[in-house]
Amino acid sequence: LSRIENGQAEPSFRKLFVLSRIYGVPLVSLAERFEVDLERELKRVDLGDKTDRRIYRDLGRLSRSGRYAEALPLAIAAIDRLGGRAPTPSNRRWSNKFRLVAINCLLRLGHLECARAEAEEFLEDEDRDRAEALLALQLLISAHYKMRRYSLASMLLQHAQPRLQSARIPARMRADFEVLHGNVLQVTGNALQAVSRYRDALRIYARLSNDLEVCRTRINLGAAQLELGEHKSAREALESAFELSEERGYTRLGALAGSHLAVLHYRLGDFQEAERWALRSNSMARAIRYTTVVFRNCFYLREIARQRGDRTSVFAHEKTLRTLSSRVESYLPELEAFRAATGGGR
Repeated sequence: LSRIENGQAEPSFRKLFVLSRIYGVPLVSLAERFEVDLERELKRVDLGDKTDRRIYRDLGRLSRSGRYAEALPLAIAAIDRLGGRAPTPSNRRWSNKFRLVAINCLLRLGHLECARAEAEEFLEDEDRDRAEALLALQLLISAHYKMRRYSLASMLLQHAQPRLQSARIPARMRADFEVLHGNVLQVTGNALQAVSRYRDALRIYARLSNDLEVCRTRINLGAAQLELGEHKSAREALESAFELSEERGYTRLGALAGSHLAVLHYRLGDFQEAERWALRSNSMARAIRYTTVVFRNCFYLREIARQRGDRTSVFAHEKTLRTLSSRVESYLPELEAFRAATGGGR
């Protein structure tokens, strides 16, 4: 371990496996950490004379546009710089802010085990306030949700409810938990209850003039309505979210809304419109390495090509799907369908 930490040895799969057994850490977590470290080496960040406040503003801008791959090394560099300073209350406060941003980036980039471990470590730290602890808990629940540990996510949501009743908890945070609860309800077959949660959250976000979360929640609402077969309402929610994403520069959300609209039109049998939305979404998603959305779009583009008898396009999209299948978040229904149809998808 010392040789690896000091750059004197490369962690082969066999070594990672042995280390995971010795330290009781999931192998996938070690692999994710190794990948993050490699990306960090490739994207050296020079903070120059930027203040912590300026860096935090830059992180917010990058996150709003879905550029999490750029935000993560910046957040880590800021954390490292603070680690070399005296542990004053101000420095600890900024360190906590950057750590929470880094966890969110890990989550958005699909490094779920890393995000889970970092969130748990943050919650064990005593140098954080109530709001920071709830945000870390929210990120932890999101990690379990994305890893399809729905029972555990539900249990943690119930654990959080008493804390959310405090008058000191910001309305924004209550809305965030409503959305998260809605997400868990939707994937466990309770789309109708999820719609109610999303609408409650939307009212709060609108009152706070939080356009980013209004956009994100409209997408969630549209996706739930799509599952319920409420196509007209789903289309209205998704198109309004896409328009807002274009106005505000929310590239990642725009790609996601466009992908849902592609699915909606595909289910309605309007393959031309479905193809248009899938291609439009892909042009945005590829630019920010939003692999899950690219995979789903290509899945439906392949199905459309198959319906048209275009074997060349079918082959091209299937090749892309095979390439991306190991890098897609496992909860995606289209990934399961692809693997079932191709005997693993690899």
